Amino acid sequence: MSKTIIAIIIIIIVAGLGYWIYQSTLAPELETCAKEGEQFSSVYKDEYPEHCCQGLTEWHSGFDTSISIADECYETGLPADFLLELA
Repeated sequence: MSKTIIAIIIIIIVAGLGYWIYQSTLAPELETCAKEGEQFSSVYKDEYPEHCCQGLTEWHSGFDTSISIADECYETGLPADFLLELA
């Protein structure tokens, strides 16, 4: 009986250690959200995450552009630099 309990405890410890190692080494690479202080972009999807991580408030600084038509806001899908070149 005690061998079974010890085996279960060892399995739980190994599983917990494996999960901790996975979270600390592999999970950050898989995360596709911007952490505090990082930029995000719906235009430059290959270079930046598309949105903020959970719990953060998204703040659009003009990195991506949107346009307002008849009191409705639309994402243009264009970088801010592009619209400045057109002006």
